[in-house]
Amino acid sequence: MKRSRPKSILWFERFFFLSLGIELLNEYMTWPVMLEEIHWESSSYMMLWSAIIALSLLLWYFLAIKAKAWARWVQIILAGMGAIFLLIEIGSILAPAIEDGNPTHVVWDNMIWPETFTFLYVLVVVTNLVATYFLFRPDAVKWFDDKQIAIDTVFD
Repeated sequence: MKRSRPKSILWFERFFFLSLGIELLNEYMTWPVMLEEIHWESSSYMMLWSAIIALSLLLWYFLAIKAKAWARWVQIILAGMGAIFLLIEIGSILAPAIEDGNPTHVVWDNMIWPETFTFLYVLVVVTNLVATYFLFRPDAVKWFDDKQIAIDTVFD
């Protein structure tokens, strides 16, 4: 008997691919600035992003298709790192305003990558955290724990 995947896994996929798509859009928009900042050839930068996309799709496969519990923890570590980097960026911007007690004294030059800190970057982190949340809802946890379930996939 085959059972379909839980709703939480389907929602995870939606937010995961939304996050990946927004990240690619953000990288496309900041491409020239990044190449100038890191002094790389465009082919090297494209190879790096090809590897990131391939690893993201591999992680999605292990999470949403194969239901590998270890992949949930990889996802939560990566999502947590993204959130920590975002908080560091926000802290570096707001630190002078907090120290001075002047809310208008925000220093944008303190950012690690000022040109790439866009609304899209914040949106990527938030959607990735939401996607990760769906991996830990009760129906998803049960699905990851139940190793005997044969699932319907697009690959069958």
